Amino acid sequence: MRAARKRQCLGRYGEAAALGESALRWARRAGATEGERASVLGVLGFSLLYGPEPVSSAVPRLRTLLSRYGDQGPACRLALAGPLVLLHAMQGRDSLARAALVLARSAAAEADPRCGAVLLSVLEARLESLAGRTTRSARHLAEARDAAASLGLGPVRDAVRWASVRLLTDAGRYEEAARRLAAGGSPVVRTEGRGVACSVDTAGPAGLLARLAAAEGRAEDARALADRAVGEAAASDSPLVHALARLDQAEVLRLAGRGEAARYAVCLAGEGFARKGHVPGVRDAAARHAALAPAARRR
Repeated sequence: MRAARKRQCLGRYGEAAALGESALRWARRAGATEGERASVLGVLGFSLLYGPEPVSSAVPRLRTLLSRYGDQGPACRLALAGPLVLLHAMQGRDSLARAALVLARSAAAEADPRCGAVLLSVLEARLESLAGRTTRSARHLAEARDAAASLGLGPVRDAVRWASVRLLTDAGRYEEAARRLAAGGSPVVRTEGRGVACSVDTAGPAGLLARLAAAEGRAEDARALADRAVGEAAASDSPLVHALARLDQAEVLRLAGRGEAARYAVCLAGEGFARKGHVPGVRDAAARHAALAPAARRR
């Protein structure tokens, strides 16, 4: 399991999933506890959600795991139902996502009501965001932040803060995003290069900081941070990490008046979303590309 988690921290989700499958076989042979099985299933679910496995094949794999391990305790059900919520949302299948959310909610209430409430708020925030319901998403993120803070879950609270910043920057509310970021203390972006979890610690924060710098007119800082985000994302096998880094880069380029370069970055983001089968992402990239067309023609 340590090896699988390490691969996840390196952004190598496909490798983490393969190691997770091996760990699951060991858990079956060794008669592992529910907690141990749930931990392995959590690695597998997270890797299928963010890794290179297309949504179209990740969903049946998760459903197979759920049918096989879902009766082995609520922690196992929660480890699989949570990623399934978001994979269905990536397909644009809201009713199936909400059905999986009902299962996740029931499992969380049975397994760990207090920590489960934090996870459920995060899941609901992501579900609403993928469906384009940003006000509801913001409300659930606030609930997750407060619940995480009350439980002393600092890393979770910080992750929720970054998610809130992304929600605000995507809405063009840059001043509010900067205030939200400052409210949590000084932003830290790690510098270990390839030894970081690109989807959380580098590609996301660096790209967001790039967009905030661009909005403040700090063009050189913005360009350096955006390039860094793209470079760090390249170390990951996640199409979603690649896509987010390119979207952030595109916004920096747009704010710098470089419409043609911004369109190209958006195209690369769309390709990443398409590889994953992320329907809302593909749709969003297409809309951004169309919106940039007049600026591109002027340049």
